[in-house]
Amino acid sequence: MDVAATALRTWEVGATKFLRPPEHRALLELFKPLSDVSCVAAGGYEDAERRVLLVGRPDVLDGLGEEALADDAIAAVAIEGKFEFDAAGHRDFLGSVLKLGIEREFLGDIIVLPDGEGAQVVATPGVADMLEASLTRVRSVTVSCKRIPLDELRPQPLRRKDVTAVEASLRLDAVASGGMGISRGVASDMAKAGDILLNWRPAKAAKEVASGDVITIRGAGRVEVHDIDLTAKGKFRIKMTRLS
Repeated sequence: MDVAATALRTWEVGATKFLRPPEHRALLELFKPLSDVSCVAAGGYEDAERRVLLVGRPDVLDGLGEEALADDAIAAVAIEGKFEFDAAGHRDFLGSVLKLGIEREFLGDIIVLPDGEGAQVVATPGVADMLEASLTRVRSVTVSCKRIPLDELRPQPLRRKDVTAVEASLRLDAVASGGMGISRGVASDMAKAGDILLNWRPAKAAKEVASGDVITIRGAGRVEVHDIDLTAKGKFRIKMTRLS
């Protein structure tokens, strides 16, 4: 990686763009055996999905500390407005940010707050400045944006529930329907709209799901797929964990 080579040459800490969970987990494993360069993942809060990797010589990283490193590489912005009159979800906030010409790889997680309080966005410092200066509307709501410390992020706790569904196929919309307890039609429509992700990537409703996959339903939570067995009638018994 270029960022690792630069960190070794300059004795400074480099940062990647925001990475999806499979990407930053794979890179963390890749760096583990190395002695001259190390990395830590930072997303603004403990259970963040999208994270940057902070890469540098081990003694440099240890000397600065993880909290100081995160403060230099990422920032948080609060988006505030009267959303009690026009409720906005994750897709609405993300869409409004992307319309400013900001690429997704410069954005971390978007935390939608309850009771129409707005949202909090994790981003690179430069993008945080841009949001403060340029984001003025989400849906029909006039908004204001302000930088906040990372320790003021308010991720909403996820409830875990083990579920088992029996489906005729392993299509994404079928498994998402069983895992989240929504109708097949709703799941299919959400997949077509890009609101259901498979392993953090957009996928067609007909895409087959496998054991170990993670299905994300925007605005609702995610489903972790565990064991898949055939029933006596040739259907699929799917054991999952719902996080919502």
